[in-house]
Amino acid sequence: MSRQSEKVSIGQILIQFLIILGLHVVGLLLSICLPLLMAVLFDAGDRSLTYFTSNWLVFGLYVCPAIIGLVLPLTLYFTLLPNDKLSHPYLIQMSLHAEFVVLALLILILTAIGTRSQYLCLISLIFYGGAVLINLISTLHDRGK
Repeated sequence: MSRQSEKVSIGQILIQFLIILGLHVVGLLLSICLPLLMAVLFDAGDRSLTYFTSNWLVFGLYVCPAIIGLVLPLTLYFTLLPNDKLSHPYLIQMSLHAEFVVLALLILILTAIGTRSQYLCLISLIFYGGAVLINLISTLHDRGK
């Protein structure tokens, strides 16, 4: 990854990457826990089969909280803590690399457990890896300001 200026050290870039990686892990945990919390709340209110009344309720009750939990930590981080040392495109690029690392770790864990559904994550990793390879070969990643 290119640095915007020579004032940013490799250590500072590594710290930023580790913060973003941690936020991705927190987002993954939130995307798992929020739908479970919704299920527990509906079960406590004796409404555990509410999603059977209409198909769109599945999205409102379980998919939307998962998506909100997945994007909330990084959105708050990029909104509330602006970084003057690294430009926004480089932070987004680090965020995409961190998502790649999280998905790769998830695939390894799911493979060790013995599930076969991890190949859905593998498809996105293959396409992302291909896009990064094309950008590195064509030097498109270094043309931004």
